[in-house]
Amino acid sequence: MSILVDAEESTRQPAIDFVGRELSRRVNIIGEAPTVYHTYQMYLVRSPDVVRRDMKAAQDEGYVFAAKLVRGAYRISEGKREVEGGVKILQSS
Repeated sequence: MSILVDAEESTRQPAIDFVGRELSRRVNIIGEAPTVYHTYQMYLVRSPDVVRRDMKAAQDEGYVFAAKLVRGAYRISEGKREVEGGVKILQSS
């Protein structure tokens, strides 16, 4: 069985990131298939740094890093938040 910790709008994401890391620490055991997969909203400018941080934490703390990368579930609402100065999103090419 797998658990996917879903991503949310950026205002809620720090708490969800914390829960995802804590669940991963507890159940994603090295040498076993991962159970918890954390979702990352890759259209956010901060996401590559967050992924690197979480990968390093898994390596340093001895658990399996597992991820689902998505590219735009909240892009429209986050775009409005970017205009207001609250979040940075990657520009489409």
